[in-house]
Parts: sequence; C-alpha cells; structure tokens
Amino acid sequence: MKLSGKGFDFSGVGKKPRAIFQFNRGTDGCTLGGFELIGAHNQSHNGTEVRINQANRITVRNCSIHGNDMGVMSNGDGSAINPRINLLHHSFLHLFSPIGQIARRYSPSG
Repeated sequence: MKLSGKGFDFSGVGKKPRAIFQFNRGTDGCTLGGFELIGAHNQSHNGTEVRINQANRITVRNCSIHGNDMGVMSNGDGSAINPRINLLHHSFLHLFSPIGQIARRYSPSG
C-alpha cells in the first residue's frame, strides 16, 4: 500500500509529526510492514517516513522507503546506556533528498 506525505509539513512542531509513521515511548515491539512510503519533507530537511522515538524492538519489514528527507530516524530508548534493537528487514531505502540538495547547493558550477 502506497502512503504519500506529499504536501504535508512534517515539522514536528506542536502536535505535527516528523514522520509518516512515528513510534513513541510505549510502542515497543511493533512491526510495520508492506508499505511504500514516500514524500516526507520539512523546512529542516529531516522529514522522515519512519521515526522511532524512544521505542525499542521496532521492525520495519517489506517496505519501500524513498523520496524523503531522511528514510528512518531512530534513537532507540533514548539512552546510550541501554540501547535496544530496531530492525529493517527486507526493506528498500533509496532516493533521499539531502544528498541532492547538498550537491546542488555546493556545486562548483553553481
């Protein structure tokens, strides 16, 4: 199933999410599967299709993630002492915009 974030500002300001799918504290052990996720952008260039925000043991399976600022953003449980495993399984991540923006912005040819 294709889900597009085109036209939505994934700013993270107030109650706006920073991702199409966001796993917050308390969502440990969830699985996301079978999606094509495309087009999450914001002004800070860190809009993402999947954000794992202080959740653990999240699995992203059989997904195509592309055409966004950042594919998957994760901080595990938020501590350096007790990180947990988050898994990308049989998923394809490609075509993220920051590389293109940096190349255009700093290109010697202008």
